[in-house]
Amino acid sequence: MKSYKRATAFILSVVTAASLVAPQIPVRAEEPMQQYVVLAKNEKGCDKVDRLCGERAVEVTEELAEEMSDNHVVVAQMTETEAERLERDRNIILVEEDIILDASLAVEEVDAKSSISSSDIQMEQEIIEATDVLEDVETVSGNEHFEKEFRNADMSALQWNMDAMHIVRGSDEAPIKIALLDSGVSFDPDIELAGQITVNPENQMENPLFDDATGHGTAMAGVIAAKDNGECITGVNPNVELYSVKILNCDNQTTLSQVVAGIYYAMNQNCDIINMSFGTRVDSEILHQAVIDAYKQGILLIAAAGNKAGNPVEYPAAYDEVMAVGGTDAMGHKMTDTCDGGEIDILAPGSQIITTGLYGGYLVAEGTSIAAAQVSGAASLIWSKDKGKTANFVRRLLETTAQMNVGDNGASEAGLIDVEEAFRQYDVFAGMYTEQQKEYADLNDKEPQAYEDVELVNGSWSAGDHQKLVSGAVDPDYKVNASYISLMQKVVYEADYTYKAANYLHGLQNYVKGLKFLYQCAGYLRAGKSEKTAIDTAAKDAGFDKNNTHDAELINQTKSLLGKNYGIVDYTTAAAKSYKVLGFAMHLVGDTFAHRTIVPDYTVAGTNPKTMIKSPKVGEARFGTGDFDKTPSSGHDVTDATLKSWAKAADKGTGCKHWKCFQRTVRLGVMEFKDIKYYTLEKKYTYEDDNQFCAERYKDAKMNCTVLFDAYHGKEKYDGIYIFEPTEKYVKLNNFKNFAKDAGENISVHTDAEWAKISTPERY
Repeated sequence: MKSYKRATAFILSVVTAASLVAPQIPVRAEEPMQQYVVLAKNEKGCDKVDRLCGERAVEVTEELAEEMSDNHVVVAQMTETEAERLERDRNIILVEEDIILDASLAVEEVDAKSSISSSDIQMEQEIIEATDVLEDVETVSGNEHFEKEFRNADMSALQWNMDAMHIVRGSDEAPIKIALLDSGVSFDPDIELAGQITVNPENQMENPLFDDATGHGTAMAGVIAAKDNGECITGVNPNVELYSVKILNCDNQTTLSQVVAGIYYAMNQNCDIINMSFGTRVDSEILHQAVIDAYKQGILLIAAAGNKAGNPVEYPAAYDEVMAVGGTDAMGHKMTDTCDGGEIDILAPGSQIITTGLYGGYLVAEGTSIAAAQVSGAASLIWSKDKGKTANFVRRLLETTAQMNVGDNGASEAGLIDVEEAFRQYDVFAGMYTEQQKEYADLNDKEPQAYEDVELVNGSWSAGDHQKLVSGAVDPDYKVNASYISLMQKVVYEADYTYKAANYLHGLQNYVKGLKFLYQCAGYLRAGKSEKTAIDTAAKDAGFDKNNTHDAELINQTKSLLGKNYGIVDYTTAAAKSYKVLGFAMHLVGDTFAHRTIVPDYTVAGTNPKTMIKSPKVGEARFGTGDFDKTPSSGHDVTDATLKSWAKAADKGTGCKHWKCFQRTVRLGVMEFKDIKYYTLEKKYTYEDDNQFCAERYKDAKMNCTVLFDAYHGKEKYDGIYIFEPTEKYVKLNNFKNFAKDAGENISVHTDAEWAKISTPERY
């Protein structure tokens, strides 16, 4: 039996499987349980695991259960004795311990830079430095009247990597599907997703604004597919259909079983390319089998070679079925930290690559992860020319037309990808290509260009060489240590789990007052005040009443947060304490726009279809009538006053789940997104938490998180109206005006007509 020692003690939550008739084989109490992945030959093999383990079976999310079942993969808790017994069964192919892939961050200060190091068995985490984020920002102090305007700067001039790869775009008539197996993709209006799934239910975030707890997946998504709209960066191929498959948790950990589940999900979605910007030194037969299955289905698998100088190429990149990608620097040389070996098939820029960050920011990434993502985007450009061509054709064409004169290109002697040359030699190569042949004469004798004027901060990704990360920063004069961004992200994640009971954090109380407490508290902590002084003074500033249940709960949860050591940085420092509280504040802002905005009436306009319509475009989303009661009844024939009273107490039961009741309530302008689930036949969170249903909410959430970040770093006086004011069409906050007034804000900054556009007149 192939067995591996665990890298950490992380174990997936056990979800009770369907009841089984067959008796379970008793287990000796003294023998410890471990989690295993079983690859069966057939249904009989799967049944054998069920009979042996019963309720110790481990499930992935519901959407992935069918894919795992169809491919006869089962994950279960069992003893080593049981695993050995299973392996001897003729209906079982393989039994492997469900190894942990770990990319935990370890950050330390070296001069003015900060570091990220990784374990031997790891997922790469390569976010290291960011540049200016937004330009032309009109900031305000105090409560003066203002016009808030944000224009995202065009950063394309800094994308030297696009020139180095000679990116040209062909036809977009045949869009290619790319599955991105990573840490998720947080909502960004510049990145459009065709699908989004989380493999492990425990890693599911309620708010898609915070889907990516590390920023790695968002960075990969940006460099692959960011829109070509003159703002921010532009991806290698903005026309791909990108599927986010979240396999990494907030600690940058995943299991073998989740990687396998992600591959099978991509197969089920008929994806053309699977991007795997991660690697491990462990050769797993079950992982290899999943790779083989995807390869046989005609999928082009692309993976990062790894970032350990002197080490062999990591898996899955090292498998023959996978296109392994190494990195080059701005001078056209192979990066010194890239793993080396004959398995590397191609090189792509992997140093000083600007891409999409969190909270409206940009960052500069380094390593083979970002190189692999660019190759995936480039491959999709070539493949879109003719979907009838095979994955192997695209792979060999890119390899054959690469720029071969790369300095110090290592044992593989791989070349730097050249999209323009691949298009130019397309027909020539098609004339000589056969599916069986692996090597061809080089069709490109160009030498990679050196870009000596690249000024983005760069590092070598070694344990002693560290970088800084700026995310969401408007002012280029301040920089935020990467460890603090990671700490803040951790807290944002924990707010949905450890601190779920604090209603303020989820926008469920007076969100303006709740943010005032957190904003002031973070500022006092940054200034070096003691925890007690910061909390007590902030509570007084916000007008908190310690006898009020919700006020007291947020105070107590903040105290608990400050005492929590996440192991990312020294949690006792003033900066760490301040950023932890800012993480609470960031979650509050995001959830306010997700939950407390009013459902626009365009979603129920005209005749609605039976099934919901999702769209990232404003004005196109529609509710599906199939989620509501449509049985003819007189019960829904009530007054507007009754509908409003029901809306104010939706969580107590509206007394009507009829479509016409819901439709009328929406048209009255008194339906919050958080209450939709109380009107549907079954509690549906789909409408509330889907970033492609009325996406304008999340656009405002994204922008206002940036506003919060900027105001905090600018040490501006708290101005809740400034931070919360909606700017997108159709976005209106429930009771915003009165909440601002109760929090001590100067509501005279807007006329009644202006308030009517962004706030309801009372709380519903």
